[in-house]
Amino acid sequence: MLFFTSIAIACDTFVVRLLLLGKRYLRAVLALCAVSILLPACSGALGGGSSTTQIVTEPAGALCTLTGEGFAVRLTTPLKTKLPKEAAPIKLSCDARGHRTFVTLLKPTFNDKVLRNFLVGSSMGMAIDMMNGNHEKYPRRVVLHLEPSSFLNVVARDFWYARYRQFIEFKWRRILDEIQSDCSDSSGENGNCKDAVTKATSAREQELQRLERRRRRAALDLPPFSQTSVLPVPR
Repeated sequence: MLFFTSIAIACDTFVVRLLLLGKRYLRAVLALCAVSILLPACSGALGGGSSTTQIVTEPAGALCTLTGEGFAVRLTTPLKTKLPKEAAPIKLSCDARGHRTFVTLLKPTFNDKVLRNFLVGSSMGMAIDMMNGNHEKYPRRVVLHLEPSSFLNVVARDFWYARYRQFIEFKWRRILDEIQSDCSDSSGENGNCKDAVTKATSAREQELQRLERRRRRAALDLPPFSQTSVLPVPR
């Protein structure tokens, strides 16, 4: 037991130093520490396997299909379902009457709770969390704004796409903030950080341009009497 305690202390010290260098170095060292840890009883386990995700659509009542490796489910929104990490990536497809089919991929991302597990306890528990796959999780909530097949008028069209534009800008603002927060002078990777910011900025602009093209192509529901017709000239 003294042997494992010594390893845990060494891992604690090493991981604390790496935390000062940024998250990107954290996974590699934890993998090395995990090899030396064989006592699951010491883990601050977060639970593994599946995580519950809520899917909400606007409008509600959309029929959504989720498919992945050995996984398939079909439900009506709003819904809650458990998503197994081993099924990733999971394809999510939602249909609602009068709206275009929405398709996206759900992938597990790094679980910040693992960091908190380390801060309140031993890196031994954290390393076992990494071994169990608890360092990754699906989003707890997914909100989808389904694109209408057509709009009543220009005002309704522009209002919908303006809201979607706000969502895109908010999403990329968070991504850029996350990248820039990891870019510190002590990281020694300023060139890579600038490149990541440039690529993210370019991807943001491309997504906004695609949205604008969709807005211009969006169909309008013109009332029957607004259509131009040729009537015979009375004599």
